[in-house]
Amino acid sequence: MSYALDVTGTSSANRISDEYAYVTPGRELKEPSLIIPRAAPFFGANLEIYTAKEKRGTKLINGEDYILLNPFAPLIQQSNAAFFYGIWIKNPEVTKDLWLNYNTAGGSFAVNEEDILEKLLGLMAERIYFDWSQITNKPSAYPPRFHTHKESEQPMPAVVAKFKNLVTVVSNLRGVPVDTTVPEV
Repeated sequence: MSYALDVTGTSSANRISDEYAYVTPGRELKEPSLIIPRAAPFFGANLEIYTAKEKRGTKLINGEDYILLNPFAPLIQQSNAAFFYGIWIKNPEVTKDLWLNYNTAGGSFAVNEEDILEKLLGLMAERIYFDWSQITNKPSAYPPRFHTHKESEQPMPAVVAKFKNLVTVVSNLRGVPVDTTVPEV
């Protein structure tokens, strides 16, 4: 779903209602539960988090039950309104099902799940073909014995590069940095 850019955080067309989020039970304060709303960045002033759908459960309190994370500077500077990317559920008593109600900034800033899937499928559809003659150190018989490949051996650099690219695309779309270092085997 796409949303028009709304730097005021008040457009009813950009209102997200009852977006489901799950918080792992049995965690401690040192194990925070982070939520990134699907259409982040979101307007902080009208975020509502409940423990049941349709605002029927307990309403969580900002500063007591949760803290807003990752202020989104480009929109804050442009609109003087507080937009954020994440939520830290800091109250360890808050577990399991939560429902979020918020306004997305929309525009090109909001993560679009359809775009993510399209990009992922596009990356997965890109096939790399090798001629049999390009493959070195082939086993003489099948099934081959168990073996490993170093990242530096052909064709692994191309395979690893594709996976790193996929991780980077998802990471950039969600605004969460990911380490793409691959250990040598």
